[in-house]
Amino acid sequence: MSTHADPAHPAIAAILALDLEGFGNDHSRIAAALSPHVIAMPVLRDWSCDDEWDAVEEACSTARLFVEAVELPSGKDPWMTCQNYFDRLRKMQVAHRKNIILDRLGTFPGYKLRVQAWGACDRIQIWPNELSIDLTAPILSLDANATRREVEIAIDAWNAGHNRGLNEGADRIRQGIRDLLGIEAA
Repeated sequence: MSTHADPAHPAIAAILALDLEGFGNDHSRIAAALSPHVIAMPVLRDWSCDDEWDAVEEACSTARLFVEAVELPSGKDPWMTCQNYFDRLRKMQVAHRKNIILDRLGTFPGYKLRVQAWGACDRIQIWPNELSIDLTAPILSLDANATRREVEIAIDAWNAGHNRGLNEGADRIRQGIRDLLGIEAA
């Protein structure tokens, strides 16, 4: 019986780490680079609705389909078929990279983390739980190589500045009202 794909397996690690951008759109060169790893990769478990594949398994399956599509072109537009597999493989590599970063950092009570991938420039974005990731900008954006401690320090620094701003803002409002009403501060 096959199990979840192990990203530490040498063939799988090679598939996940292959720099697809370095090949441009040369499908045959990409297939040649992937082929030995696809052959050496362990058998993937069967996909099911109850236990769907993760990004690693999707990447492995897509790599196999890509190599097969290049070696045995078929259909109306073989190049587009290969390009679709290429795009899917690249997306799964990015998804796996994001998962590694989030797993490394863990959770932060009261905050939501997301990894935003922009080419080779990944960023960790942070929101307080009460804010929507989809509707608001992050309160912090850090380099993806930041350590858990660096994220904690950044959150603490943001909290200190945020709380100070709230207190100073309230003091300024109170003073403005006093000035408007002509009341002396006690």
